[in-house]
Amino acid sequence: MRHCRVCDDFHLLENWPNACRSHFAARGPRSEIAAPTVIRDGMDPIRSMADGKMYDGKGAYYRAVRAAGCEIVGNERAPFERQQSREFVPDPVGPDIKRALEELAA
Repeated sequence: MRHCRVCDDFHLLENWPNACRSHFAARGPRSEIAAPTVIRDGMDPIRSMADGKMYDGKGAYYRAVRAAGCEIVGNERAPFERQQSREFVPDPVGPDIKRALEELAA
C-alpha cells in the first residue's frame, strides 16, 4: 500500500484509482546540466531583537546581530559522540521466576 497525497488515503499499488494516477506520473526528462544550489539573501521582513530595526535581507540581519554582540542559535548540529559497543549481558531472571512460581503455588 502507498499513501496518496491527492486524496490523503492509502491504496493498493496494483489497484491504484484512476483519479490518483496522475499524481505519481513519470516526470519529464531531466537536464544533463548540473545546476548550483542558490541560497538567496532575501527573506520575509523580521524585526531584530538586538536593535529593534526591520530587516528583509539575511546578510544585513546577520551583520546587525553580530555587531550588537549577539549570536543566532538554533541550526547547530548536536555533537553526538560515538558510544563504545558493549556486549549485552542480560540480568539473571531465574531467581525471580522461581520466586514468582513459589508465590503462585502458595
